Formats: sequence, C-alpha cells, structure tokens
Amino acid sequence: MPRAAELTWSLGFNHDLNLGQWGYLSTRINYAYRDRSAYTDSNLGFILEQGILDAGFDFHSSSGRWVFSLYGRNLQGDVKHGGDTQLPDVIGPVGTGGTFSPLAKGRVIGVEVTFRTGGN
Repeated sequence: MPRAAELTWSLGFNHDLNLGQWGYLSTRINYAYRDRSAYTDSNLGFILEQGILDAGFDFHSSSGRWVFSLYGRNLQGDVKHGGDTQLPDVIGPVGTGGTFSPLAKGRVIGVEVTFRTGGN
C-alpha cells in the first residue's frame, strides 16, 4: 500500500491514585513507534522511523472544579518530518513544484489549569 509503514505500535499506561480529601492524581505515559514509510504514492523516498514518548500528571481536586496538569510531549526531543506532500508543477499561473514537508514539534513541556463552574 502507498505510504504505509511496515510496523506501527503503541503502548500506554494510566494510573489513578486516590489522595483522600484532596482528590486524586492521574498519571499517564505513552510510547508510539512507526517504521520508516514512503512519502510518495509510488513509494519512493522515505520518512525515517519515529518513536514518540509522552507523559503527564493531572491532579483532580475533590470538588471536581480544579484540574492541575503537567505534561510532556515528544520527551525524547526528536524533530520529525510530517507527511511529505508533492506539489503540482503549476497551480494556475504560478509555477510551484517541489514538496511541502511540515515538521512535527520537538519536545514540548506544559502546565495547564482547568476550572469548572458548577462542580462535578
């Protein structure tokens, strides 16, 4: 099949820890792997294999109103090519040609706070 990787898999773990009157803590970790894959329909040229590691912690208050999150995406920090799209030689009167290759972001670390009105 065009652009299909030979092997793709992922593995994830989630765990909730009850913190009594404080609420609970959710933890998660995920790893996804994809073999190299072609970037054209004729299966010429390859995007290299990719492995992405994500993790996070979410503290949920006992009232259900607050969630404090700390997360990391692509923790290995690998910048990857996205899908490589071949452009036509001409779009209307404009000569183009070449390819469009968006990049996946490198390591992203973030904090998020969510407040819900009305409780649970």
